[in-house]
Amino acid sequence: MNKFLLYIFFTGYSIFYLQAQEINTLYTTKDSILTESLLKQFTNKRSLSSVEKQVVQIGNLFIGTPYVSKTLEKKGKEQLVVNLREMDCTTFVETVTALILSVQNNTYSFRDYCSNLQKIRYRNGIINEYPSRLHYFSDWIQNNIQKGIIKEVTPKEGSLIQKQSINFMSSHADKYTPLTENAFFLKEIKNTEKLLSNMTVRYIPKDSLNSHNISQIHNGDIIAITTSIKGLDISHVGFAYRVNGKLHLLHASLNKKQVIIESIPLNKQLQQHKSQSGIRVLRIIENTKSR
Repeated sequence: MNKFLLYIFFTGYSIFYLQAQEINTLYTTKDSILTESLLKQFTNKRSLSSVEKQVVQIGNLFIGTPYVSKTLEKKGKEQLVVNLREMDCTTFVETVTALILSVQNNTYSFRDYCSNLQKIRYRNGIINEYPSRLHYFSDWIQNNIQKGIIKEVTPKEGSLIQKQSINFMSSHADKYTPLTENAFFLKEIKNTEKLLSNMTVRYIPKDSLNSHNISQIHNGDIIAITTSIKGLDISHVGFAYRVNGKLHLLHASLNKKQVIIESIPLNKQLQQHKSQSGIRVLRIIENTKSR
C-alpha cells in the first residue's frame, strides 16, 4: 500500500454514522482522516491542476490499496458506505471522482466528500433504498451525464452502435440478498433493466482499437470495459493512464488483488480476457467556474 495511506491505515478504527442530507453514512475514523488528508494536499492548488492531472495524482495515491468486493453490501437499510481502505473497480472510480469534485468545488471537508460520493453513486443523488444505487455501470454513465459530472467521449472511429440487453441481476437474483428478501426491490431492478435495454450505446470493439482512436483518449478518462456476458453491460472500469506513450489502465485489479497500473497496454489486456468485448470512454467534466 502507498506509504501515505499506510500512515492513515494504522490510525484508530471506529465506525460512525454521519447524518448527511438526512441519510446515514457508514464510515470509520480511518476513512474520514484519510479523506481530509488527501484533500488537504490539493488546497489552493485548484488552478494549477487539470482534471487529467488530478485523476493521475489522486489515483496514484491509492496504488497498493487492497481489492475487496462487495464493500457496499451491508445488512439493513441502504446507506452511503465510505471505504477508502478497500475497493473494487467501481468504488475506486467513484472514490477518485468524488475527491476530484471536492477539489473542483474547493470544498475539503469529509462531509462535502460524502455529499459528492452520494451524488455520483445514486440515481439523481438520492438514496432511496437498494434499487436507487446505480448498480449497472451503463446506468451510472447515463445518470452522471445527466448530472453534468461526466460526458461520453468514445471515439467514433472503429466504433459500433449496440442495443443493450440487460437482465443479469434479475436473472441471478439469488446472488443479491436484497433481491431475494424484497420482491419490490426485484421489481424495481427489473424496471431499470427494461429501461437500459431500450438504450443504444456506442463502444469500440477490442479488435478495432488502433493508434488513431487510442490517441483520442486522454489521461484520466474513465474506461468502461464492455462484456459479452449475457445480460451484463460493463464488466470492469478504470482510468486511462499513459506509460511511455502507451495506453494502460489504472484500476482496482481483481487478478492482482489491489489497485495497480496495469503492466501491459490496454489493447493487449483486453485480448487476454475472452468476455471483454471493447470499451466506452467517459471524461470527468472540468468545473471552470470554481477557478
